[in-house]
Amino acid sequence: MTVCIGAICEGGKIVLVATDRMWTNPYLSIEYEYPEPKIEILSPTCVAAIAGSVILPTEAIERVREKVHRKGIRNISDIAYAIKEEYIKERNKRIDDEVFKPRGLSMDDFYKKGVQRVLDSSLIRMLDSQVERYEFELIILVGGVDKKGHLYVIFPPGRIEPFERVGYVSIGSGRPHVESTFILERYTPRLPLDQALYLVYKAKKIAERAPGVGPSTDIVVITEKKAEYLPDDIKEELQNIYNSEISIMVNRKKLTEKLEKMVKEFRSESLEV
Repeated sequence: MTVCIGAICEGGKIVLVATDRMWTNPYLSIEYEYPEPKIEILSPTCVAAIAGSVILPTEAIERVREKVHRKGIRNISDIAYAIKEEYIKERNKRIDDEVFKPRGLSMDDFYKKGVQRVLDSSLIRMLDSQVERYEFELIILVGGVDKKGHLYVIFPPGRIEPFERVGYVSIGSGRPHVESTFILERYTPRLPLDQALYLVYKAKKIAERAPGVGPSTDIVVITEKKAEYLPDDIKEELQNIYNSEISIMVNRKKLTEKLEKMVKEFRSESLEV
């Protein structure tokens, strides 16, 4: 339960990634706000954000960082596919631990070493079905800039999709609120940074109505040179603008006094004859 937002602006020159700080502990059935941002810096110009009831282990993130640093990888697509590889490894490890090892087997035994030849056919079908249907509730958003802005999402069971053409994407329980906001606001990757920042911030605030989305907001601004967290003073100004917009909605009664009068006249003259 969370919300993670990615958006491209400035004609593809800048990518924004925003998240809350809410974590869900499935074992204790509690939600809490963690004091640190949940955005992972993968390279100087690429970040990842995670949604779901499981998380990618720190060691997996570190392996991607080490690979990116060691090979000098700057292509955002290559970094996204490196994260995908770690995603699949982690899913397979959990399937191994939960499905195969309790039966004295391993995935490698089952699929590569011919164990299926000595197992009962009904057991083979059951194990294969458990692997196929294994619930690995983890979605990863990757955003970055090389020669242009990129957005990727890695979905279960390890499918990766690009979202550059759309120009924005969201994951987590707040996704419907975010995407409806972008649609209503007619978001486009051509927007300048200031307008894009506000719409991303507004979408995140509206997403707080969804279960499991926390009030804290972190936003990373990524260019071809670096990824940097948005400073608090700009976030405060975004909140001020949002408060002003909300106050207009709250005071809609005053704004619609003329409409109310016109409708009353319409009813008396046309509808209640």
